[in-house]
Amino acid sequence: MPKISLDNARVVTARELAHSTSRILRELNETGQSALVTKHGRYIAVIQPLADAQVETISLQSLALAGLDDDDTESVDSDEVRRRLDARRSGGN
Repeated sequence: MPKISLDNARVVTARELAHSTSRILRELNETGQSALVTKHGRYIAVIQPLADAQVETISLQSLALAGLDDDDTESVDSDEVRRRLDARRSGGN
């Protein structure tokens, strides 16, 4: 996952985010810029675009590796993860 960089982060209030969520997320994704969200003048969250992150692969691997022996976790690629998840959904192993 990309490192969060707050050097050029935009500051967005919680109210602005609530009223303009789609626009703000689109702008952040297009520019690659992060945003710091404030509520009552305090920082409460960071929004970081994930355009270059392999979020799906990481999430799938976490799901597939849950409950496996430690020896199995080092050699599972994304295709194997999908196969195991499909087997779980269909009730097989």
